[in-house]
Order: sequence, then C-alpha cells, then structure tokens
Amino acid sequence: MKYLPYVTILIFFLFWFSCTPKTSVLTQPTSNFYQEQIKQWQANRAKEITASDGWLSLIGLFWLREGESTFGKSKLNTIVFPKGTPNYIGRFILENDSVHMKVDELVNVKIGEATPKMTYLQADKNGAPTIATLDNLSWYLLQRENRFGIRLRDAKNSAIKKFKGIDHFPISQDWQVPATLRLAKNKKSITLRNVVDMDVQMKLEGYLVFEIGEVTYELEALDGGEDSYFVIFADETTGVETYGAGRYLYVPRTDDAGNTLIDFNKAHNPPCVFTDFATCPLPSTTNTLEVSIMAGEKNYSKK
Repeated sequence: MKYLPYVTILIFFLFWFSCTPKTSVLTQPTSNFYQEQIKQWQANRAKEITASDGWLSLIGLFWLREGESTFGKSKLNTIVFPKGTPNYIGRFILENDSVHMKVDELVNVKIGEATPKMTYLQADKNGAPTIATLDNLSWYLLQRENRFGIRLRDAKNSAIKKFKGIDHFPISQDWQVPATLRLAKNKKSITLRNVVDMDVQMKLEGYLVFEIGEVTYELEALDGGEDSYFVIFADETTGVETYGAGRYLYVPRTDDAGNTLIDFNKAHNPPCVFTDFATCPLPSTTNTLEVSIMAGEKNYSKK
C-alpha cells in the first residue's frame, strides 16, 4: 500500500496528458540548422534580385504593335532606349505572332557572340528567350497570352546599388506546415488577372490542403516546374506588413504517400514589388487566406 500515492499520481498524469489537446502545427522549436538554411535562402534571394539579370536590372517594358517598331535613343523612335545608346539601333517586326529584330549596319548588337543583322526572337513563353546585348544593356521578347513586348535590362541600373535588403518576419519552424494535394479533376487551368490588367491562363495542379491551428485551409497549386507547385496567395498581412498584391511561394511536389510541406518562411515578394516593368499575376479569391501568415518576406520599399 506504500506505493499507492505514487500510483495515484502516475494515473493522474497519464489522464491529464491524454486529455490535453494535441499541439497545433505552430508549436515546433526552431533548430539552429533550420535557421541557417532559411538565412542562406534569404541571402540567395538577395543575390538573384541584384544580379545583372535580376529584377532590379529592369528599366523598361515596351509592348509591340503589329508591324514595325523602331528603337534607339532618339525620341523619333517607337521605342526610346536610354541615353548612351545610338540614336537608331534597329526595328522589331511583329507579324503573325512572330517577331524578328533587324539591326542597323553600324550597330553591333550581339546574340551570344554573333552580331546578326536580322534574327528571329524566341519569346520567354517558349523556353529560354533570345537575349540581345549592347554594352551593359540587354533585352528579350516577352509574351503574355497574345501580346508581345520587349523587356529591357541595364546591368548597371542604379536600383541595384540602392538595394538595402528585404525585411523578414522572424524565422520559425512553426510555419513549416504539412499538406496534402487534392487533385483538380475537371479544371485544368485557371484565369488570373495580372498587374498590367491582363487575364493570364495558368495550369492548375490541384489544391494544397493544410491546417493552421485547428482550421483547414486550401490553396490553388499551379505548375511550378518538375519539382514544385507554384502558389500565389494573400493573407491578413497583405497590404499591411506585406506587399499589397500578395506573395509567392514554391512548394515541393508531393511524395509517393501524397504528402508535402509548405514552408511559409520562404514566402516571397513578387517581382512587381521591385520594378514597374514586371507582369505579376495576382492572387485569386480562393488563395486569399483569412489568417495572418507571419512568415517570409515583408513589403519592400524602393526608397
């Protein structure tokens, strides 16, 4: 009988633990290893944004009209390039959804190491685009649905030097959220509006289903390549701590058991937060979450 008090105490604790609700996803400790992983991801993001072909290098986006559009420094051109370039560089010719570039004989625009005077431009929608260069400038053909434009970069753009980094929410492993994928049975694509007021069609893979606390949420999962789903979302931080047009996120494709992990610490700003010359698609109503995702990148100020 001398052990009876200890047995009673043990039974009490077993009963207490069995009745205590399971901790939610948002209660995990954050390891130093994970902290370093996310810090490295943040550093890589900064390098990509400030690279000579990163988002801060963009200085122009010119939509082409059917027929010929001349380009160069002179204001007499259809497309005016920045100071330091020749008055007349050449012309873009849009005809039957095909674009060619004709370069003036006196100007050495490069395609790789070649300097062709007439070349077909492959658009970004069809894989790696044809990139033309002239000194520190480069440009390529952009296609959005049935519209074509020339996206212009300057590897020495002042915005790169002014970059002071991006603010983030505190790194927390709490925001690694298990998820499953509910396949899109009858819907193969969705139509999203973008920041330049165009409708864009995007391939729909399914719906990521997950919980935060004890609430179940869903996010449309778009095609993000061979290894990932692409997610465009807004939440209750949107327009307050984070960018008003939402944030982006890549999520690993599900494993053989149908599981994946959404890491909101990698939620990041769309390109249009860094430049006026991006064509970012906006979040759908479905992907507007009624919860504050206090993870990932905060809004970025160009000032």
